[in-house]
Amino acid sequence: MKTPSKKWLVVPLAAALVAAGFFRSQRPREVARAPVEEGDIVSELRGVGTLEPRATIAVGFPRGGRLLAVGPDVGAVVHRDAVLARAERDEEDRRARVATASLQVAQATGSRTTAELRGAEDTLAQARRDRDRAAGLVATGALAPTALDAEQDRVSRAETALSALVAQARRDRAQVGFAEVSAAVEADRADDQELRAPGDAIVLRRLHEPGDVLPPGGTVFLLADPSDLVVRVPFDESALVWLPVGVEAEVRPFDGSGAPLPARLLRILPEAQSDTHEIVAEFGISSRGSAANRVVGIRAAVVVHARSHVPFRLPRGGCSVLQDATLARCAVVEAGRVATREVPIGRIGDQYLELRPGSGGPWPEFLGNADFPVGTRVRAN
Repeated sequence: MKTPSKKWLVVPLAAALVAAGFFRSQRPREVARAPVEEGDIVSELRGVGTLEPRATIAVGFPRGGRLLAVGPDVGAVVHRDAVLARAERDEEDRRARVATASLQVAQATGSRTTAELRGAEDTLAQARRDRDRAAGLVATGALAPTALDAEQDRVSRAETALSALVAQARRDRAQVGFAEVSAAVEADRADDQELRAPGDAIVLRRLHEPGDVLPPGGTVFLLADPSDLVVRVPFDESALVWLPVGVEAEVRPFDGSGAPLPARLLRILPEAQSDTHEIVAEFGISSRGSAANRVVGIRAAVVVHARSHVPFRLPRGGCSVLQDATLARCAVVEAGRVATREVPIGRIGDQYLELRPGSGGPWPEFLGNADFPVGTRVRAN
């Protein structure tokens, strides 16, 4: 009989210990205070986008032709006047050679006419001197008048020959000028068979390979201006409050090369996605020198260091943010007792929460108290 009596004594003792623990758990806890204050909320927004150029240019052969060689691959950096491709140029070379030969013939003909013109001028001058001498002799009776007629006839023939050569010289000069223009045109056509980079650029697309026959004006490469890059990043639309135009950010390419690139928000694109509640932010790369060596099209992380000034904030440790991120469960002190209350919140920073007034109910007294205990799990008494 003694053994059962001991068992009955243990049960009341255990119940007493459980009750004592329960009542102790219901007592107000000692907590530190976190004041409501005015100040900045800082948040770090992260997104992933792709480095893209804002300016592109299509380059190709204006007269078409069959491609003999195509140089750089996609992603390559090319510099101004670098040869990108060569097209078949046999016909152009033949035309250039013919035009050059025609120019040389015209120049030789002009040179010969010029020499003949000088000789004709000398002949005319000598004929005039002989005529004048004969006229003097005829006047003194030392020479018959018929001799003077003969000298005058020589002068007339020399003048006619000179006039013909002057006209020929004019025609030769015109022919040389035409041949020079033709040779220059054919030389330009021959040069057009080498496709050169119009400036420093990155190859975005390579549309043809050696052996392809291009129509006139056919594009061979699509080039990008490496000094004007942007990165477009999707964010949830709730991030709009953190994304004023001009906010600074860092772009960290996933290729791991070089330091992060400084960037600045240029605009929010209008193509918002109604089904995903996403917006697309476009950031401009601020550092042209470092961006110029990047390969366009690589993925990159964009980190925005957003800052916003608010009149009511408190440390994040003072409240527990609920799942929808629009309410927080905060522990408050009322009449010396600790209780929890759900309050509306706005922006959530790295260290602080923004408290939104105007929710009605006990909020004015709650705000006037201006004291929050630290800790997110305080049992209501």
